[in-house]
Amino acid sequence: MAFYSTAVFVGAFLLFLVQPVLGRFLLPVFGGGAAVWTACLVFFQGGLFLGYLYAHFLGRIPLRAQVLVHAGFGVAAILLGGDLRSFLDGFDAGPGDLFWGIQRALVVSVGLPYVLLAGTSPTLQRWLERARPGASAYRLYSISNLASFAALLLYPTLIERFFTRTEQASIFRGGYVLFVLVVAVAGFDAVRATSTGARVEMEAVERPGSRGRVLVWWLYPALSSAWLVAVTQAVSQNVPPMPFLWLFFLAAYLASYAFAFRGWNWVCGSVMTLAFAVQAVALGFAHYGRLALWDEHFGLQVGLYGGTLFCGACFLHGRVYRARPARAGSSSFYLALAGGGAIGGLLVAVVVPAISSGWIELPVLTLATSLLALLSTVRASGRARRPLTALLALLWVAFAGYLGYQEVQLRDQALLRRRNSFGVHTVYELQPEDPVFHRYQLHSGSIVHGWQFQRPEYRAESTAYFTRQSGVGRALRAFPGDRPLNIGVVGLGAGVLATYGAKGDRMRFYEIDPKVIDLAEQTFTFLSDSAADVEIVEGDARIVLQNEPDQNFDLLVLDAFSGDAIPVHLLTSECFEIYLRHLQAEGVIAVHVSSRYLDLVRVLATTAAEHQLEGGWISNHAEDLAALPSTWVLLCRNRRFFSHPGIAPVARSLRDVRRPSRLWTDEHAALFEVLSWGQR
Repeated sequence: MAFYSTAVFVGAFLLFLVQPVLGRFLLPVFGGGAAVWTACLVFFQGGLFLGYLYAHFLGRIPLRAQVLVHAGFGVAAILLGGDLRSFLDGFDAGPGDLFWGIQRALVVSVGLPYVLLAGTSPTLQRWLERARPGASAYRLYSISNLASFAALLLYPTLIERFFTRTEQASIFRGGYVLFVLVVAVAGFDAVRATSTGARVEMEAVERPGSRGRVLVWWLYPALSSAWLVAVTQAVSQNVPPMPFLWLFFLAAYLASYAFAFRGWNWVCGSVMTLAFAVQAVALGFAHYGRLALWDEHFGLQVGLYGGTLFCGACFLHGRVYRARPARAGSSSFYLALAGGGAIGGLLVAVVVPAISSGWIELPVLTLATSLLALLSTVRASGRARRPLTALLALLWVAFAGYLGYQEVQLRDQALLRRRNSFGVHTVYELQPEDPVFHRYQLHSGSIVHGWQFQRPEYRAESTAYFTRQSGVGRALRAFPGDRPLNIGVVGLGAGVLATYGAKGDRMRFYEIDPKVIDLAEQTFTFLSDSAADVEIVEGDARIVLQNEPDQNFDLLVLDAFSGDAIPVHLLTSECFEIYLRHLQAEGVIAVHVSSRYLDLVRVLATTAAEHQLEGGWISNHAEDLAALPSTWVLLCRNRRFFSHPGIAPVARSLRDVRRPSRLWTDEHAALFEVLSWGQR
């Protein structure tokens, strides 16, 4: 039993260790944002399905052949695997959709070892049943969930903090060699312990489950997987898209499987049903009510989203456990679990964004899961509990009506709404009855990205984080007016910065999201009204700047950090080397670091010291209705810049800032040191 447990534990640990490691490698190649991790989740769920499919067909051949095939593929994966960094750093994403580019990269880098890791748990359960007929093979499934949870716990707390991504890849490779060896030993034990091959093969034939049970095997995992992807997408719109945050929800999802497959039916039944109902209602009111406490506290968002996911998944997986087959080694059962999970993830990641411009998945999933819980309660209720059941049904109908009403209200309030893999972008028309403050305002998720007053004489007013008193406004006014400026801007938003463009100036915007470009050009007039020569380059700024000739910018504005979803790959030391290559000797970099959850000033203090740059940071409050509070960091090689009368009185030196323990690089960027879980 020890060999089987060890092999399952090591395999499951590696299966979930490689996921955040790959996320770290993918960000510099494909850019930042929730879309990267969403595409990863779909690959992982699809790989899990292929692994279970492989295990299903592997079980149809004699046991000795199973061991030879499985061990042989494992050795081949070691010999053909190579280095993760060399695979991804040299990978050409090529043209086309971000989602499919990531799928191609992941298949090339870890396709074979991932499928083998995924198929090991059901394979070893089947071997154990044949070698030890009295042993409980379902214990191996619990061990695999425990190992997966351990990987997700150790990665952000230990592995990410103390090991570079290259070292993390080496840990995975070493662990994979150990995994292949232990699997081979377990397979040898199974062959040795099996006395009558023909009799065992007869026992291996599975009886198909009833249609109702098979439907549960597919439907309920599909819903729980859809919950995982939907919650991850929702939170990643407004918080830093880094592996350790994604892993929190993945860990909650896995923990629900561990709870359910412990056989605690009463916990995963009535207790989790009630807990899910309470949290779902709280989540609905917090999300649609736009509570200030909800927007300001990162920990509250993560906790409530994670709790709702965990309780709902516990209920769903508890129903799956009740419908499980008698034999733990049933590959059809695990194939259905993985297949349902892959379908659910694919629906939320690919299908829903293609057919809807809003966040419909969370309300739909809430109502669907609540309905299934209600039906389950009705079936289990006796005569004495019928009034309670009727009350629950009434509450469900009322809550469904509330969610539907709120979604319709949001749709009606929006002037325009667009959605793609980068998120939901909405333009609201605010105060149309007021001739002075009538404006169009751009939101990405819950984050404001600028607005434009509609009164003609106010259209060219700089607003939001870009007013004349902001850090970037002061930087622009610090340049002498005797020559045109060459300005680069990473992040387009509504195009507010174009208001600073004068005749002869050149402004080059870099924007990764085509929907934002469409909204900025079609809804706002900042770009078309600007006196400067305005260019827009579509693509991830780091990748574009890395591949294009030197631009010789006087000012390079980094405004990809104005929301709370921070593309960390744009703040690493390697990326600043790219920025500095495009900057004139006397040029300035202005970095917008207004974030409710991260103190990025500390990160840039370390970066400035590494690259021998002078640096200062400027915070301003919302002094009028055209402004929002903002924090900007200014970096340059010219010390005299900070003596300018518009800069010197308000800029605070980066030399006085407490720095993180390590420089942020592509190899290492630990967010824990600069993360604030509450309001700053």
